[in-house]
Amino acid sequence: MRICFFDGADRIELGSRPSLADGPSMLQGGSGASRIELREAWQADSFINRHFAGADQIHRLRALLSAQESLVHLLDDHEVRRQVASKLGSGELCAYVYPYQRPMPVRVPASVAVEEVIAPVSAAARKRLPVKASSESASRPEPAVVLTFVEIELVDMQGQPVAGESYVIALPNGTQHSGVLDELGRARVDGLDPGHCQVTYPNLDRRAVERWKGS
Repeated sequence: MRICFFDGADRIELGSRPSLADGPSMLQGGSGASRIELREAWQADSFINRHFAGADQIHRLRALLSAQESLVHLLDDHEVRRQVASKLGSGELCAYVYPYQRPMPVRVPASVAVEEVIAPVSAAARKRLPVKASSESASRPEPAVVLTFVEIELVDMQGQPVAGESYVIALPNGTQHSGVLDELGRARVDGLDPGHCQVTYPNLDRRAVERWKGS
């Protein structure tokens, strides 16, 4: 058994040596995983107290320890932390850290975040957008808002397009548009009001959660 968590931008996996050696994280080529050396007792104690100090975290250590020991439920929280730290120092348990990489980079025309897309408006279109009416023209109807588009592109860690992936775009008017990326990992939606769009990839999100739960 192994458990995983994030320390800033880094992913850390903690478990027995066989479970980590056979796990999917260690088998990923070029993952850059490296073992955290915790041979000194104070290093192991500091590591456990830093990442599992909260009362809501102790159950994870109990589950990890129960795979190797019996009657773990009879131990208090302090003893659970002490035993896990001791096994880290002896090498029965080990911890690996490797840089966390986002599984789904998105290339967009203009964005304030990776998942948040602003539908672009051309300079010519901005000239045709409604302007504040003067007192003389206040009664005149405002011209229609010029529609625009949003275009997305999905690539993997090697920069290769991810074709056939399902996507969902939350549009500025509150509706959603879903579809499948083409062979170049791209999709485009026209006829949108200018504003913010939210892009998600449901299947990628679900697989990421399943991998996390499975760890």
